[in-house]
Amino acid sequence: MDFRRVRIQGASYFFTLVTERRRPLLVDHIDCLRDALRQVQAKYPFTIDAIVILPDHLHTIWTLSQDVGPRMIRVVPLDNFMIYKYIIRLDRPD
Repeated sequence: MDFRRVRIQGASYFFTLVTERRRPLLVDHIDCLRDALRQVQAKYPFTIDAIVILPDHLHTIWTLSQDVGPRMIRVVPLDNFMIYKYIIRLDRPD
């Protein structure tokens, strides 16, 4: 698949993130998602212009800061932080 993207610093991007096998994790573990967003946002500044969170996916519009590159720099760490937080949570008794 050949994706074409406009790479403009400070631009706004719409994208969708889907959980693996569309597992309904996001709403049940919203605190993990919030923590992941905060950590990624602290390291790679961006503004969340809009976000819709559903059990198995989310839609969002982010405006990137002027000094940091493309959106993938933020999306990959978001996945990683979310997975890490979720795994830690599974290991802890309620």
